[in-house]
Amino acid sequence: MFKTRPAIAGQSCFNCNRNPEATGNRLATCTACRRVRYCDAACQVADWQTHRTLCSAIARSRKAMKKDRKDHPVYYIEEESDSPMTKDEYIKQLEEDLQLLQQTLRRPLTENERRLFTLRPKCNVCFRRGDKLKPCSECRVIFYCRAHSAHLQSHQERYCGIYRNLNETESLVFAMNEAAANEEALDRLFPLWIPTGFPIPPHSIPTTWTDYFSLRPPPQPRKSHHADAVRRRYTSTLTQPLTIVWALSHFSILTRAKHSLTIHVVGAGAWESAAEPLYEEILHFAPPTLTSLRVLFIGPECVPTAPKGFLPLCDACTAPSNPRSMVLEHYGTPYHTFTSLHPTEHPDLIVSFNSGIHEPGEESQSWKPTLELISTSSIRCPWVFTSYNERESRADAARLLEMGAEVCVGPSENPLGSQEVLVDAWDVDGLYAANMWLVCVEGRE
Repeated sequence: MFKTRPAIAGQSCFNCNRNPEATGNRLATCTACRRVRYCDAACQVADWQTHRTLCSAIARSRKAMKKDRKDHPVYYIEEESDSPMTKDEYIKQLEEDLQLLQQTLRRPLTENERRLFTLRPKCNVCFRRGDKLKPCSECRVIFYCRAHSAHLQSHQERYCGIYRNLNETESLVFAMNEAAANEEALDRLFPLWIPTGFPIPPHSIPTTWTDYFSLRPPPQPRKSHHADAVRRRYTSTLTQPLTIVWALSHFSILTRAKHSLTIHVVGAGAWESAAEPLYEEILHFAPPTLTSLRVLFIGPECVPTAPKGFLPLCDACTAPSNPRSMVLEHYGTPYHTFTSLHPTEHPDLIVSFNSGIHEPGEESQSWKPTLELISTSSIRCPWVFTSYNERESRADAARLLEMGAEVCVGPSENPLGSQEVLVDAWDVDGLYAANMWLVCVEGRE
């Protein structure tokens, strides 16, 4: 069962996810591992079948450490440790601890087991840990030691709201997991939604998610307190077609396109494939004169299918008065290979989602032949590169400039990036989201 950040931080029950204010009970710590808390004995018993293996491993490691501390330097065993560390020291020790825990268990860690240690309470400044840390009273997942308690106000002003949103999203995921375990219908919690039809006024191109949801009110979940989390979760996939709509509008491509539009999604993989039905939304925001949309998904991780796949469209798109079509094509090759095999293929827009072109190593090298196309006349249209955060986007821009590209937009925040913001557990307030930032380059005639 999925465990939320408040539960991992010991601020809510590790079994039912309720906080002490909801139950009226003080959370009790598991006496064996001293890492998780429960609202009552019934919850501890209910979770024991899941928790027992890890609990036993921690207890065995603690016993081994008492026998020989030098050979078993596992910090999660010493709950009262009050020594400050640098970020690099913290990461190094965390990696060693996770490795030793895997050795104790004799198997890879599950995602919940990894989260239990990567997200455990620590001072957000000096990485101290222990029971003397003070949690933020609002989000309950960020902690400060006494020496750095003054940072709490800055956290509440800048980041606390994001962590609260993340808690709401994880609460929704927990409820969905619980419903699935009880064989309940998930669509009551998270209604499946593919926007259809044309209730959109002409020339209404959304520039923010507020604009979009005012044009496209999503279905409401069964529990109203999940509504905002559900909406943020919708943006995590809708960001793909909506980022494309933004780019088509920004570069005036929609107004120039007559009857057909071709878009290349480069570096495509499983994430892009999962959102394919939503790409019809591009047609919904296009002028009525546009009757044909062709989207090519290209990349080594793209699963090739039949050369052409016509996706069923909504009733409005197939109306006899103005029928439209959308063709999806998949090519499991690098983009520079694709262009050499299809020299007459000239798209109206190219987009690469969360490409990581700045990353060092083999992945970055694999992009080099493709990026070299930008500095030649091979690319004649705008190319959008999105990234998970500002740091990555600036690094992407630097790499593009290095390759001879002409940056025309950004690096800047994407107004239609995913609102489902996540936190890098290996960093301090390392916030990221799909398509959060973008940088655009112009092709050369």
